[in-house]
Amino acid sequence: MARYLPSLHPSVARATRVGFDRRWPRWLAQSAGLEGTQVYPGRAGSDLLALELACAHGEAQLAMDPAPWPALQLAAGLNDRTLACDVTHALLAPLLHRLSALWPGAQVRSLTRCAAQHTSGIHLPCMGHPDADVHLLRLDHSLASHMGSVLSRGVEPDLEPLRTLRVPMRITLFERALPRRRLHALSVGDVVLSGVAHRSDTHWQAPLKFGLGIIMQATADIDLHQPRASVVAEPQIVEDDMAPAAELSRPATDLDRLQVPVAFEIDSARVSLGELASLGVGSVIELDVGLLDASVRLVCHGQTLGVGQLVAVGDQLGVRIVQMGVTS
Repeated sequence: MARYLPSLHPSVARATRVGFDRRWPRWLAQSAGLEGTQVYPGRAGSDLLALELACAHGEAQLAMDPAPWPALQLAAGLNDRTLACDVTHALLAPLLHRLSALWPGAQVRSLTRCAAQHTSGIHLPCMGHPDADVHLLRLDHSLASHMGSVLSRGVEPDLEPLRTLRVPMRITLFERALPRRRLHALSVGDVVLSGVAHRSDTHWQAPLKFGLGIIMQATADIDLHQPRASVVAEPQIVEDDMAPAAELSRPATDLDRLQVPVAFEIDSARVSLGELASLGVGSVIELDVGLLDASVRLVCHGQTLGVGQLVAVGDQLGVRIVQMGVTS
């Protein structure tokens, strides 16, 4: 398939990844005094000049429109390439000084007309300013990393457009470490108990997990008869590494007795990022359905193995299997 797709050099890919970051206009205004800069997709045509820059953190290739810079056009026409670079550097010295945090000690290494290999037939990031438009053509790995870190330290991302983005929430009713043979033998009608007497009247405390991978987790009090959860402990950012329960530390004598972690979870609601950011002790989250009516998923290392229904056995809650062999 690769031969039918447009070829993109890694240095060009780095330029597009770094250059199209929406934080650049704010950084350029705050840190470089370049008010009114906008980043937009552009093509580096043959009427532009390509500049090779080298600085303390690596190398970059830029393209500029020489029309607003008559002296730059004259420099490009010089036969002495060293002199052409020196003149270009002198002309761009004020701009390079403003951008010294990005390109410390920058020097112009070459000045040529943009050729077809510079354009790659794709849109490249162009930083438009009333004084000049600068296209970012290529970045080497070290300079791309440096520019990314400078941007991250200098400007906080604007998360306002993402406030309404909804994140899945799941309730982990309990986790059990089950021998592989026992897990394989589970069938419709079997009941898996929580193992601990969690139930107190009609309330159940369980962790709420928002997102995947690195998640936000909160402990909530859930009424078995009401579709809502009340947060009772401050939410924390944790890594959801599917850590096995304590029983997994016991040595297994054979593979059939090998224990695997199984979480019994309910997908209960979707919470917006704005709501998630304001979540605290006392917050109430409306669930899609109450616990007694919800389908409970048996999850092992992110895969759904089966579905069950919540039941009570004495003072314990458990899950009665209604279907096995489900995957997701």
